[in-house]
Amino acid sequence: VRGAVRARCGAGKASGRGRSQPPFARGRSGCIPRNAPGVGREGGVGGNFIALSGRGKRSGPICEASQEAGRFQGQFGTWQLEDSDKTEVFLYRLGLTGCAGCFAAIAIGLLATHGWDTALNTAYFVGSSSFGLSLVLIHIYVKPLKRLLQALWLTGMGGSLYLMLSGDGSSSLPRYLVEHPQGLWLAGPLFASIAGVAFKEGFCYGKKESFALFAITPFLFLGHIFQVADASFESGLLVAWAVSFLLFAGGKWSQAVHEDIGDKSVFEFLELPEDEQQAVLARMENERQ
Repeated sequence: VRGAVRARCGAGKASGRGRSQPPFARGRSGCIPRNAPGVGREGGVGGNFIALSGRGKRSGPICEASQEAGRFQGQFGTWQLEDSDKTEVFLYRLGLTGCAGCFAAIAIGLLATHGWDTALNTAYFVGSSSFGLSLVLIHIYVKPLKRLLQALWLTGMGGSLYLMLSGDGSSSLPRYLVEHPQGLWLAGPLFASIAGVAFKEGFCYGKKESFALFAITPFLFLGHIFQVADASFESGLLVAWAVSFLLFAGGKWSQAVHEDIGDKSVFEFLELPEDEQQAVLARMENERQ
């Protein structure tokens, strides 16, 4: 294969039919090499690159809408936007919003009061669980990257539960992490998964608030672990992190649903055995000539 297969990022489960229209082109967002994890035999494209592109008819989607409502032209054929897709995208966005809202409430509670321990613990675990739901529904073409984000979340949740259950119960887990920064070595992977999703969203859609969340997260949590700033600076950074998370999650609701689905024809292609992938690509190349 001489070119590169353009692809798209999104949320929800993949299905769909049809393999035609061979638009080989390199997207503006960069490429994943063939030997990257998940590309090739483990569910990747048999060509030289998978390009994750943000170009298309609108400012983001690569799949252009046809005259028939709910149908889109994908990389390997047309696909239909189903009611189940809409439900999954709704739940994906709801999970992000729930997490952002809960963590913003935690930030307010930590800065404004010295109590509310039960409320802070509830917000922490409800928000974390909401984000876990989003990680189940998120669409990422390279499966190992999705599994990595899920593993980080699971590790952080396990560490958080350990810290809460092993403590003396004198304070909430969020307040414990403020007073004992080293505890973030156990709970921190959860926040690393948040940064990973923020980067994915920023990479796919070019959203400034996504990149802001991605950039602030390591500064806030690693800075707290190593105590590189005073309390007032950390408080300001916590507010900036919570605001960027709210803006990121809120901005998801203004996107078209199909943008969070991605190109379902690509996901179907990635599920094929490598020999069938090569056959499809060869047929598409012949159709171009």
